Amino acid sequence: MAYLTVPYNDSMQLGQGFNSLTHEIHDENVVSIERIHADATLTHTQASESYWLGAEGDAYECASEASAFTNATPTSSQWDGAKALPSVTGNDSGFVSVAGQDRKSPIVTFTSRSVDCLSEVTTEMNISAAVPIIHQSRNGSGAGLPFDVRHFYEADLNYYLGVRVVTRQDRPAAAFSISQGILNSGDLDGRLGFLEGGQLNALISVKLVDKKKSAEVSAGLDAILQVSNGKFRSFTGTVDTAMRTVMEHSKITVDYSNVGGGTITFDDQSSVLHSLRDVSSNFPDLAADQPERIFAILTKYDSLGGSQAPIPTISYDHCTFFANMLLDSFMEYKSIERRLSAQIAQIKSGTMQFQQGDDRKRRFDASWRGITRAKRECTNQMLKILKEVGEMKKYPDIATDDTRDEQFEDPLVFNEYLPQIVPTAQVVSDDDSHDPQAQLYHGNDDELFQAERVKVKEINAEHPEFASQLRMATPCGSEDAGEIFCSLDYLKPDWTLAEVSAYVARGVVSALSLKYTNGLVTIFGAVGRKYKLFNLKLDLSAKEHVVGCSIETGQPAVEKLGVCVTAFRLSTNRGSALIAQAHDWKEATEGGNGNSPRDGISFQNLKMTHYDPLLGSGYIQGFWGRASLGRTAERGFLRLAPIWGNATPPATLSGMKMDDALEGDEVFELPPSGLWDTWTIHDWESPVSRTSAILPYENTCPEKPLPMILTGFRKMDTWSGANLRFSATVDYVTESEFSIGVDQWSSSVFFGDIKFARSFTKPVQMLTWISGLDLDIEYGKRVDISATDISGIGFKLNVASASSALVQASISWIAIERDSGCAMGSYCCSVGPDSHEGGDGWCSFPEGKFSKPPKVLIGFSSFDISGSSWNPRFGTRLWDVTKDGFNWSVYTWDESAISCATVQWIAIPAE
Repeated sequence: MAYLTVPYNDSMQLGQGFNSLTHEIHDENVVSIERIHADATLTHTQASESYWLGAEGDAYECASEASAFTNATPTSSQWDGAKALPSVTGNDSGFVSVAGQDRKSPIVTFTSRSVDCLSEVTTEMNISAAVPIIHQSRNGSGAGLPFDVRHFYEADLNYYLGVRVVTRQDRPAAAFSISQGILNSGDLDGRLGFLEGGQLNALISVKLVDKKKSAEVSAGLDAILQVSNGKFRSFTGTVDTAMRTVMEHSKITVDYSNVGGGTITFDDQSSVLHSLRDVSSNFPDLAADQPERIFAILTKYDSLGGSQAPIPTISYDHCTFFANMLLDSFMEYKSIERRLSAQIAQIKSGTMQFQQGDDRKRRFDASWRGITRAKRECTNQMLKILKEVGEMKKYPDIATDDTRDEQFEDPLVFNEYLPQIVPTAQVVSDDDSHDPQAQLYHGNDDELFQAERVKVKEINAEHPEFASQLRMATPCGSEDAGEIFCSLDYLKPDWTLAEVSAYVARGVVSALSLKYTNGLVTIFGAVGRKYKLFNLKLDLSAKEHVVGCSIETGQPAVEKLGVCVTAFRLSTNRGSALIAQAHDWKEATEGGNGNSPRDGISFQNLKMTHYDPLLGSGYIQGFWGRASLGRTAERGFLRLAPIWGNATPPATLSGMKMDDALEGDEVFELPPSGLWDTWTIHDWESPVSRTSAILPYENTCPEKPLPMILTGFRKMDTWSGANLRFSATVDYVTESEFSIGVDQWSSSVFFGDIKFARSFTKPVQMLTWISGLDLDIEYGKRVDISATDISGIGFKLNVASASSALVQASISWIAIERDSGCAMGSYCCSVGPDSHEGGDGWCSFPEGKFSKPPKVLIGFSSFDISGSSWNPRFGTRLWDVTKDGFNWSVYTWDESAISCATVQWIAIPAE
């Protein structure tokens, strides 16, 4: 085979020497570029080039099991050196360089197939199997591939999808220009041209929920990702059934990369496979619009022209299978090394222990000595494989030498000798005394005060399973006072922290706000309107987590007060940080009492405590400690420590547009809905900080992903002049029930420009509901939210309140196309201040919109309770829903007053 292709990189230039085994660039100007007389007769090779350069028409090459990338694929950006090249020897005039031309239509190649070994992936990507081995030995990450391969080895099934778009080829004629001696150095190929266009690579890794469903899931992936004539099969019938099967019985992870086509983003509102199909289908057009160099064309020396007629002394044609075997063995050892590192961390944390009493003779004992020896030997085996690559580079014939002894141990055999570990709970007998507190809390009991020990014991008793995935660190600070708070009062191990905010005032950290991906927000401590805010938002798409924490404590030097938290710092695994401290923070003076000012206040005995993960692959999920409240709230936190976890967060859906559920369905299915009142849990005389319940519902679409639960309020009952502070959130959703809760604090404010996850092509209408508030009624009792500047790509959300009384608000919203099967609208009540009557009326649907009474959902989007009422109590309801409209009312009770209110509604077809 005369021509090869390898992935392009910016260091490549025409005429360089190249080793096709290791992808290493060697001597410059190994090959010289000929200039051919304009009227000269073309050689056979040149004629072949001219044929491809002049080819026209569309071309799709599809492969469902294996792809064959042909030389006929034209591409490549302009030849950079063409203008500067000097003439090759000769006295003729009228020389021109033979370079590529843009094609009228690109050649597109789709590859879709299941893969069992990483070497199969590198083969499809035209990467030599030796490259990932060398790359790992140099920097230890990435395996020389453009995406993370860890998911590949953790998965039960793997699938490769590739799209190659070729729009241009530059391959000028060339002649050999170096001596036979330099050829012997190992440079096999001269790089003579480039291919331009786009390349999309996707690795789909599947973890099965039920191993028995392997064949069904594999067949489903074949149906979903099958390509015919450059197109995926339509998303109906067999493909739709296959999608439901795959999503029900597996967890999908897609790692992808692209060159050309600009920035590729997946739609996070639909299933990952559905998004992958959309991206792959659109990629050829994107790559044609924004092409880049994707491959270099390599030509063997024996196919080049030139008077010297060199004879290559090295050929790697027969090394492919041996190199693939080396790569697969190397990556198996890499996976074993990673697993051993994780096991060492788990044993250190106490969640795992060595399994004793195994009758089999093992090379590595079930002990610290054995597991560390195993890890060291694993590294030695990888070094032996790397050495084999070096030997094969010099002596390619070893790839087919069956008399040569094996230079390294098979990883499958090596794996049999590894020490076994098991969860701690499995090695402890029923007769063993087991202290649950020692599992969840990491530290000595003497470092806790009595109330804190009781708190840990209570959590252990209520949630004994927490000990396997959560760890509570020892709080810093020395004050046995304040109210105990703990994230584990509500936290579940698989919840993911999305945002952390800290408030600083008078030199101390006064409050922490934690927001999770399920929408729940909790605040510990006291928040004031003039407190300085520090915020850290985590990039969950990049798997960013908080992995480091430092807390400074100190004691005011003048006032007779105890120790409190004066600085709070977090760091993530992606380099972000939160540093919450006074504006004049300086490191405490060495010696003496460690004095330093904080917000102009002198503090002494300042001490910084650093917290590292207490679990393998651990990250912060919450906090616990003691906070000063009431009259002493300005002292902030008296004791504080992080809570670590290492559970894998579940896949979730958020921000779904209503059209996603209705698109393509000729018959609309009525979504479940309902009304829940906190009075079913407690009455007005028994207020609590959080009211929660588990509510059953009828899932009308069990074959589809779990629904997103939208919350809004339609009745408000406050007590004793309290501020309006509440947040309605959904903690989890299953196929038959969901958990809902109302907290005393709300979610963070959504204010500003919001972009839709997927753009609309038709006019859009919006609905917004208030689902959470923190409103200081001493300064104002009016809240108004609205959506403006609505377009196909997003909208502006406006949140208004009188006299800046609104501290926080949480908003639920729905966006649908105007010509959808649903209808939206609002009704208003305006009766003036101090009115106790409320209002009512009739609301009409668009004429002819419904043939039967639809399902109507309602929620407040604004209200004004600025009258003299000290305990605002109001609500809204509707009745007599027909196909033409419904009756509504806004009401108050117990002498409460409401000036005006706006309620927005959505009507969904019931047929």
